[in-house]
Order: sequence, then structure tokens, then C-alpha cells
Amino acid sequence: FDGSNWIPLDQNCLHFARRLNEGIGSWTHVLAIADRCEDTEEVTERYLQHSSGTEEEVSAWRQQIHTARSDASGALTQSRTAQGHQLQLAGLQEADITIML
Repeated sequence: FDGSNWIPLDQNCLHFARRLNEGIGSWTHVLAIADRCEDTEEVTERYLQHSSGTEEEVSAWRQQIHTARSDASGALTQSRTAQGHQLQLAGLQEADITIML
């Protein structure tokens, strides 16, 4: 958070999108947790936009994230958890997740 907008301050953090194709598992959401509650939000799409990936790469990453969210077992995620799937089953969108955070 730069004081007015969420941006990845550490550019090395953007490599997590590029590593989605390494076979180590996916993640289902990017959550920006800030000191102030009103600055905490779900930022997956903005994270992907900052990744400087090609259109094809970003599309592939979105698909992998979507697939991991759809996996009830959690086996497709790096942490082997199903929280992203549970959020999807509940029908929660990015704005809903932000409100809950």
C-alpha cells in the first residue's frame, strides 16, 4: 500500500505469478493485509495486472487460479488448503472478501 493505492512495493513479490507454472501448486487469492482495516482488501486482479506478464501468461495464470479455486480437495494449492474453494462455493466476489477482511 503506497498510502492511497495497493501496489506491490517489493517487485520480487511479482515473481509468485510467474512461478505458477512450476508445478508447486497455485494460490487462490491475493489478500493485501494492511495496518488499517480500511486499507485491507482482496487484490488478485490488481496483482496480476502489476506482474508485467504477456496477455497469454496472465490468461493462463487466471485459469490456473480459477482451477485451484474449483478444487474441493485443496490439492492444487501450494498450502494444500481449500479456503479459496470455500470462498467460491459461498459465492463471494472480491468486494465481498474485502468487506469480510
